[in-house]
Amino acid sequence: MDISREQALALWVASDGARNTMRKRADYYEGSHDILKKSGPDAEYADGTPKSKVVTNWIAYVVNRYLGAISQIQVSLQDSDNQEALQPALDEYRNIVEDQNLEATDNTNILNALCQSYGVEVHSFDAKSKRIIINSYEPREWLFVYDSSGDTQAAIRSVTLQKNTAHEGEFLADDYTVLTVYTATEITEHMKAKGSSEWMAPRVTRHFYGRVPVIEWWTGGSVVSAALITQNDEYNEVDSMAGDAIEREIDSLLITKGISPEWLRENIQLVKELRVLPLDEAGDAKILARTADGQRFVDTLQRTRGQIHMMGEVPDVGGIVGASGATSGIALKLMFTPMQERVEAMIPHLRQCVKERIELMNAIWKRTGGVLLDDYEITIQFRMPVNHIEEWQNIGALDGTVSHRTRLNLLTDITDAEAELQNIENERGVAPLRGEPADAAAAINERAAQVEANAAALVPSVGELVASLSDAVTEYMIKSGALEKEMKAASN
Repeated sequence: MDISREQALALWVASDGARNTMRKRADYYEGSHDILKKSGPDAEYADGTPKSKVVTNWIAYVVNRYLGAISQIQVSLQDSDNQEALQPALDEYRNIVEDQNLEATDNTNILNALCQSYGVEVHSFDAKSKRIIINSYEPREWLFVYDSSGDTQAAIRSVTLQKNTAHEGEFLADDYTVLTVYTATEITEHMKAKGSSEWMAPRVTRHFYGRVPVIEWWTGGSVVSAALITQNDEYNEVDSMAGDAIEREIDSLLITKGISPEWLRENIQLVKELRVLPLDEAGDAKILARTADGQRFVDTLQRTRGQIHMMGEVPDVGGIVGASGATSGIALKLMFTPMQERVEAMIPHLRQCVKERIELMNAIWKRTGGVLLDDYEITIQFRMPVNHIEEWQNIGALDGTVSHRTRLNLLTDITDAEAELQNIENERGVAPLRGEPADAAAAINERAAQVEANAAALVPSVGELVASLSDAVTEYMIKSGALEKEMKAASN
C-alpha cells in the first residue's frame, strides 16, 4: 500500500479524537486529574476558604493490578522430532530477550495497552552488527491503517523533535515535525522545520521484511473507561471536601459582646497567655464553630470506592487482608474471579502479539540465513494470589484419593511436579510415589523384599520378647495372688 504525505496527514488529523482520549487516560494514570485543573489553582468556597485538591489515583491502582497479574511471557519449543534443529533459533530469541531486556519492553507494551488501548513495538535490523533491534514507543505518536479484513496495512508516526535532539546521527538546529509512514515494503520519512510550510524531500528506505515492521500490542481494549474516570473524579471531589470540612470545623470564630475591638486587638496576646477574657456585667463571649456531618462523607467515599473496584473488575486489597491476613483460598478465588476472567480474555490477544513478533523475526532471519523459530508455544498465565499455608496444610487430605504427582501439580509453589517427585524419590531411596503401574510394581517388590529381610532379622528378637513377656506375666500373677486362687479353684 502506498500512502502519500497528504493522505498520512489527513489520517492523522482524523484520529485526533482517539489520541485525546488516550492522552487523558495516560494523564489520569500519571496522577494529573481534573480536580487539579478545575477552577484554576486558586479555587475557593463561597466564604473565601481555599479548596484543597486531593488526588487518590484509583486509575493507576486498577491498571497496575492487571499489569502485575499477567505473568512473564515464556516461549518454549513444543514436543516434536524437530526440537534439536529448532533449538538454535530459540536460543537466539532468548539472547535477544536478555540482551535487549525485552521483559521490560513487554511490560511497557502491556501497560500502554491496558491504559491507552494499545502499545507499539518497532523492529529494525542493524546490518553492521547483524542484530534485530526491538523498541517500544509512546502509542499516542502512532496510528494504524487496516484493510477491510482488519489486517494492518500501514503504521504512521508523527512526532515533534526538539532543537538539539539527535536524529539520524545529527543534532537538529531547530524544532522539526517528523512524519514517518511504515508499509510492508518501505519506510518513508517526511520532515519540516518549525514554522515552515515546506516539507523537505522525503527519505525512503526500502526493507525486506515483507510486512509492516510495527506491532500493535492489544489486550482487547483499555481497562480505563470514561465511566471509571468519572468515578475517580467523584472520589477526589468528596475526599477533598471531607478534608476541607474538618479544617473549617476546627477553624472557629470568637464572638464577643461589650468588648471594644480595639482593646481586644491590643490585648489578644495577653488573653491567649492568661486564658482569661475580662467581661463587664453586660458582656458576653462564645465560640462560633462550623459543623459537618462526617458520616455522609464516609458513606459516599465507601460507595464510590466500591463502584470503582466493581467497574475496574479488581478486588479491593484493603478489604481482603483483614486483621490476620489469613484469607482462605476459596475467598481469594471468589474475590479475584472477575479479574481472572478479564485477564484470561486478554491473554489470547497478547499471545497473538508475541506470535507476530516471532513471525517478524523469522522474516528477518529468513533473509539473513538464520534458523526459523517454528513449533513453539507461548505461555502467559494469570497470577492468582493463594494462601500457601492453607494449601500445604490441606493437600494431605487427598492422600489415597489422587496420586502424589497430582497433589504436587495442585500446589502453586511447585513449578515442576516431575522434578519435585524425583527429588522426593532420591531422598527416600525408593520410587513408590509416581502412581504408574510399572513404578508401583517395582516399589511393591522392593518394599516386600525389605519386609522379608526385616522379618528374618526380627525372629530371634521375637522369641526373646515372648519369653520375657511370659516371665513378666507369671511374676505378676504370683504377686497378685491370682495364680494361687486359680490353683485352689482347680483342686476343688
